[in-house]
Amino acid sequence: MRNKKTGKTGKFEGLFANGKAKIKIGSKHYLVPAVNLEGLNKKEIELLEESLRKLSVKEPKIKKISKDFDPVLDLHVNKLAPHLDGKQPEMILLHQLDKARNFIETAIDKHQLTVKLIHGKGTGALKMEIEHMLADYDEILFQNTIHNGGAIEILFKY
Repeated sequence: MRNKKTGKTGKFEGLFANGKAKIKIGSKHYLVPAVNLEGLNKKEIELLEESLRKLSVKEPKIKKISKDFDPVLDLHVNKLAPHLDGKQPEMILLHQLDKARNFIETAIDKHQLTVKLIHGKGTGALKMEIEHMLADYDEILFQNTIHNGGAIEILFKY
C-alpha cells in the first residue's frame, strides 16, 4: 500500500476508531489517516474489513440504501454525457468533476457506506482531479484504487 501524501509504501496492519491506519514501513510503524492510502492488495483489504468489524462498523460492501441512489458512478463521457463526446477535453473534465462532486455529496446526504467512482485509466488527469476533490471531504474514512487503477472505492464515516 502507498501513502498518497508521502509516496512511501508499506504494509497495512490495522485500522483505529479515529480513522487512522497502522502501517509498517521497514521496521517502523506509523499511524496515518486511512484516507491517504491507496493500492491495497486483497489480503490488506481483508485485514481492513476485519478491523472495521472489530470497530463495529459495517463491512464496506456496495449496496443501495436508497431506491433513488446508485452507489456506482461511471464518469466515462460516453456513459455520463454522450452529448459531450468529441467536445473540448476541458469542458468534459469540468462536467465529470461536477457530476462526481454532486455524487459524493448525495452519498453523504444519504449516509451511504461505500460508493465507487469509475474514472477510467486514460491519461490520469480525471483520476488526479478526483483524488484532489476527495481530500475536501471529512466524511471520507478511506479510499482505495480498484479495477487496475480505473476506479476508486470510497468508504464513509458518520
